[in-house]
Amino acid sequence: MATERDPSFRKGKESTSGVYLWMFNPPYALWSIWGYLSWLQRSFFLVLFALSIYWFFTLGRMILGLRAGSNPADKGDLSALQSLDANLRHLIGVAFYLFGLILFLSLQAAELTLGDGARSVAGAILQHFMIDFAFGANVFIVFLVLHSAHWLISRRLRSRLHSSHLEDAVHRG
Repeated sequence: MATERDPSFRKGKESTSGVYLWMFNPPYALWSIWGYLSWLQRSFFLVLFALSIYWFFTLGRMILGLRAGSNPADKGDLSALQSLDANLRHLIGVAFYLFGLILFLSLQAAELTLGDGARSVAGAILQHFMIDFAFGANVFIVFLVLHSAHWLISRRLRSRLHSSHLEDAVHRG
């Protein structure tokens, strides 16, 4: 458990009741590293934020399409949902590859550090690596949430498609 001596805790302003507000500030959180990120990493976070909004909007449309109680034999609705599902899957793949490119470009720039004399060059390089790893951890958390939500909806869609194929087989047989 973190205490007052832990550097990840900082004392906040005193509230009107005389109580000090404590704020947990882990060194790997996005709001802790934002000022240290390169413009490329910040741009990627903004793109990932926009992608996440589109992602959840599209997942919401898919949920509404699955819950609409449409006839499972209606191939048009299911094929449209299947197309949305494939688009989301490809979109997360492209975002993941872009993330990999940006992360490895950032890791290459770690050695381009100017020492200011107060600390060693190795310490500056390690600090740069820590920021890059924190960037990667934050992005992976977003990808985990997006992938998990997509997996749950995709599973429901495949179940609906499977029941539709079974119903077609029963009607033909």
